[in-house]
Amino acid sequence: NRIYNATNIDPTFAKERRVTCPRTGGNTNLAPFDPTPARFDTAYFKNLSMIKMGNIKPLTGNQGQIRVNCRKQEKPLNFELEQVPQSSLLAVSNLKIISLYLHSDISN
Repeated sequence: NRIYNATNIDPTFAKERRVTCPRTGGNTNLAPFDPTPARFDTAYFKNLSMIKMGNIKPLTGNQGQIRVNCRKQEKPLNFELEQVPQSSLLAVSNLKIISLYLHSDISN
């Protein structure tokens, strides 16, 4: 349905797709993947890379890792929260700032 109501599609490409992909008619219509088959350009590869990137399933939670340096595997972080001593509470006008101390077993 995007070729009929989306505004972020090239109008010429959308018009061509409407001819081969009518609003009704099922899912048996075929259209070329390359929007510019008569031109030697990178449109096909851009479309292909968008599909490939869309299929990537990022690892989340304990399964994945965010790395600062992609070549270096990060060590797991073990954080402990300490109770904040009264001396750590600062009053700035009417705002209280609480400092939390995070301890990690990883050194920089």
